Amino acid sequence: MTLDLEPIKARAAAAFPGPWKFGEDTAYGMSSIMGPYPTKSVTREWIADADAIVPENGDFIAHAREDVPALIKEVERLRALIGPADGESWTFSLGYSRAPRGLNANDRPDRWAKNASTQQVREEVMHRIRMLGVPVLDRARVDVVWVVASRHHRDTDNLAPFLKAIYDGIGSNRGISARILEDDAPEFMVKPGATIRYEKGGTPRFEVTITDLGGLNA
Repeated sequence: MTLDLEPIKARAAAAFPGPWKFGEDTAYGMSSIMGPYPTKSVTREWIADADAIVPENGDFIAHAREDVPALIKEVERLRALIGPADGESWTFSLGYSRAPRGLNANDRPDRWAKNASTQQVREEVMHRIRMLGVPVLDRARVDVVWVVASRHHRDTDNLAPFLKAIYDGIGSNRGISARILEDDAPEFMVKPGATIRYEKGGTPRFEVTITDLGGLNA
């Protein structure tokens, strides 16, 4: 699973500004999380209070105001640093606006519908790989980008059955597959999961990029 930072960043941006501070009022038996108030006349603002907050939990909540943005920056820095491998890569598109019927984790179709969609995806992936002339590889990274034309909330976790069909179409040792990899096991295929890219006015689709890793442990 690939961690989607966008909703985390949105929640962090919507929360009151920091720094936050945890405090206890022993006279009234109350615990509070307080932050700076955006006026000159009042210096602190209540973020939350309760009858009692365990001090360790209070410190954790208060520090999250600064810790979460810091962690987001570090993840983005590391992603930019690691990036895709430097090997040759091939990209093709699948013209689905969403996961096909039966290949979304929230779907409850009969197994015949799921099997039909799985076969269709695997055949299409195999065909596109052969058209690109992708050679047999020792090891590869497969990145899947869901290109969308609206900013509606989408959960990439629900794409797991669809991603499995794509991976199998690339490198499965059974059934319909281009078989450019020995298998889709981790020692042959690195699978970061799916990410979402918004394109205003764009055509919804899934972009699949296969990057040759050779013997790299990426």
